[in-house]
Amino acid sequence: FPRSPCCSHSPHPSSPPPMRTPQPSPYPSLRQKNRAAAQRSRQKHTEKADELHQQHEQLEQNNTALKKEIEALKEEVKYWNQMLKDHESICPDMLTPSLPTQTPILHWLAQGQDRGIQ
Repeated sequence: FPRSPCCSHSPHPSSPPPMRTPQPSPYPSLRQKNRAAAQRSRQKHTEKADELHQQHEQLEQNNTALKKEIEALKEEVKYWNQMLKDHESICPDMLTPSLPTQTPILHWLAQGQDRGIQ
């Protein structure tokens, strides 16, 4: 069936209706600025996290070294306490404290000061 040219209702239009072209944002530089600011912020947070991680590692190393030093000092205290105990058993000056509240070592130190020993 032929259609008459006067008929404007055709089931298949010859060309699609014009599509709306997206309007450019009136603020393209605002988006770009925001994107750049977000990127800078993420970079800053990453750098801060890296810095904190390095600081944590350094503090852990310092802590380990200090714990070793504490153990070494405890061993040294044990050694000197044993040396003092061994010396107290053979030193006559340390066996006779002058006061009942005075320990042998305090008596010995007091005796040394009286003699000008420091």
